[in-house]
Amino acid sequence: MENDVQKEPSNLFKLFFGTSGINADLQQKINDLVPSIIYIYDVNNKKLNYVNKRITDILGYGFEEINTWDDHLAGLVFVDDKELVKKELERVAALNDNETHTYNSRLNHKKGDWRYFRTTGSVLRRGKDSTPESYLFIAEDITHTLESEAEVRAADELISETEELLQFGTWSQDAVNNKLYWSAGLYKLFGYTPPQNKEEISLDFYLKHVLISEVDALKQKITSSIEHKTDFEHIYTITTGANHEKIVSTKGKAVKDENDTLIKFIGTTRDVTEQINAYRQLYKYKQITLERERFLESGSWEVDVQTGKITWSEGMYRLFGYEPPEDIAASSLTLDFLALHQSPEEAKHGKEKWAKSVKESNNFIHEHSITTTDNKIKRLETYGKILRGIDGKAEKVIGITKDITQLKDYERQLERRLAELERSNKELEEFAYIASHDLQEPLRKISTFGSRIKAEGDMGDDNKAYLTRMLVAAENMKVLINNLLEFSRVTQRLNDFENTDISKILEDVKTELELEIEETGTVINAGSLPWLEVIPLQIKQLFSNLILNAIKFRKQGTPAIIGVDSILLTDQEKTFYNLQVDWDYYKINITDNGIGFEQEYAEKIFKIFQRLHGKAEYPGTGVGLAICRKITDNHFGKLFATGLPGQGSTFTVILPVKIK
Repeated sequence: MENDVQKEPSNLFKLFFGTSGINADLQQKINDLVPSIIYIYDVNNKKLNYVNKRITDILGYGFEEINTWDDHLAGLVFVDDKELVKKELERVAALNDNETHTYNSRLNHKKGDWRYFRTTGSVLRRGKDSTPESYLFIAEDITHTLESEAEVRAADELISETEELLQFGTWSQDAVNNKLYWSAGLYKLFGYTPPQNKEEISLDFYLKHVLISEVDALKQKITSSIEHKTDFEHIYTITTGANHEKIVSTKGKAVKDENDTLIKFIGTTRDVTEQINAYRQLYKYKQITLERERFLESGSWEVDVQTGKITWSEGMYRLFGYEPPEDIAASSLTLDFLALHQSPEEAKHGKEKWAKSVKESNNFIHEHSITTTDNKIKRLETYGKILRGIDGKAEKVIGITKDITQLKDYERQLERRLAELERSNKELEEFAYIASHDLQEPLRKISTFGSRIKAEGDMGDDNKAYLTRMLVAAENMKVLINNLLEFSRVTQRLNDFENTDISKILEDVKTELELEIEETGTVINAGSLPWLEVIPLQIKQLFSNLILNAIKFRKQGTPAIIGVDSILLTDQEKTFYNLQVDWDYYKINITDNGIGFEQEYAEKIFKIFQRLHGKAEYPGTGVGLAICRKITDNHFGKLFATGLPGQGSTFTVILPVKIK
């Protein structure tokens, strides 16, 4: 082989360098420095007349080893490529002088595998009949190049498949010449078959697919991005080559050089039709739900039992006085958060109800009060459904909450109207009884005693006594009739309400009752009393009756000591007394140290003509406290009493600060 190497070094060198002015050793060194395998193939002898040392470096074969083969070239070519190389040699043989032909094939490596080569060949020498006698080949190892190309192709295929699967495509636009290039995925997105080679797309071709009504907005977005060298994003509608409408989202990123000069835009366009349509449907559903919640003053919610976190609808935010979702972070919504809007008693009761429902039932209803962010009191009704896992443990609770404040107000008004009607009916019944019985009694006495006087003729001592008793009975009848008239006149007149100092009314009452107070040694201790919107004459009558009642029912030989104080009702007390939660109320207590009464008669004493004691012992008609009750009803308030025999009594008057 060493001898073969020397056969045509000068001719080979001439082929590359065009001169033979360099000695053979230098020529050989230069040939061995070339990174490719250089070899000359003798067609007739099927031998390599020359091969440089790169064959050993690249394929591992020595020259002596190759010399033992019958066909040197056939021994080098990978078995699966022998037919390919045979045809390529025929193409080389057909070349004219100074022409070359290039092909790819695999050559065997000594270790048993193979490597890819890009081989360029030409005819080196011809015989007398111009038939090629030897070929010159230069084989460049392209194994790594082909592997890289294969990886690139695989990556391109993966990108193409990903684009098709996710319905998007990529693009680039040169900022200088406005050339636009699409990926295969973008062609498919627009309804076209991708071309074999990368082709330029005109901007007009692209824009003609955009819905006419949306073209200007897209152009404006692109122009602004180019002018300011900024990224952009835009959602718009296109019509594909197959005349299908799609909603797409395009994102573009500005690429600039080190001088901040815009080079190009690169970006993606993806089909978001399903997402946008789903979003629109969801938005429409949310708007309908929101309108329904606003109309019904309600909200929906969901609680994760394990974490205690709550998810609210917008209606729930508004029930509590928040504007969703800026005012409060969703992560803050927990059962403890709800307690911030409730009184301690309400919060405790709510947690107990919650724990019991989650443990024992599948559904629950809970009525409770809250204070909104603007300090309004609302009465809410909550319906909940517990969702349990296969193990029976509660996982989630879903439900709705409604504002029933107005409904409760209506209920209270209805109850008040019904109570008034019931009282009115009873009063009519009692009045009819009195008219047929009690009022008849003095009239009978007048008639009887008058008859006796008439029969006697002469006015003796007995006649004088009869006449006296007639006059007393007549006076009693007069008082009774006057009280009944007074009771009937105590009606509600809204136009008579005015903001009044209750302390001033009490002072007026004390002045009017000065004689009774002085004669009985009564002491009245009054604390600070509020200003209230009331009918002054009726409230004055209320205090007068209650103080006279305390004086009348004092203990024998003991001066009456009367205390008057007031306090603002709490939200819990308003709920307890079934009052309107959004009104403010004062509770005024009038206490005495009198004879008291059994608590079982606490309601009886407010009924007209009802008495716990005889007339001889405690004179009166039994109308005064009934008038007091009617006055508090007229003021949308309450009146009730508590007492203990021998220890005194307390009359509690509850009145609103302002009639709304």
